[in-house]
Amino acid sequence: MKKTNFFSLISMIYLIIFLIDTFVELFQINASKVITTVMGLEIKVSMTKEALNSHFALTWKVLATYLLFMISCSIIRFVFKKISLKQRTKLC
Repeated sequence: MKKTNFFSLISMIYLIIFLIDTFVELFQINASKVITTVMGLEIKVSMTKEALNSHFALTWKVLATYLLFMISCSIIRFVFKKISLKQRTKLC
């Protein structure tokens, strides 16, 4: 797999995880408060009798988790490639 395809795939997986985390936290809100999700999205909810206002903001934790996820997946890929290369050379 090419590096660009690999990083695109990892970015899509991260986005899916980010969206799942956001929706889980969003549907658990039952009062006016400020919530920061596991992935770093800050949700400010203001509930009144007339309206429900939600404000979303990204924190530095989003960048940190994204970089950590990319680095972790790259290391795992490197290790698996190294192991498969060793197994191929043993067979020859």
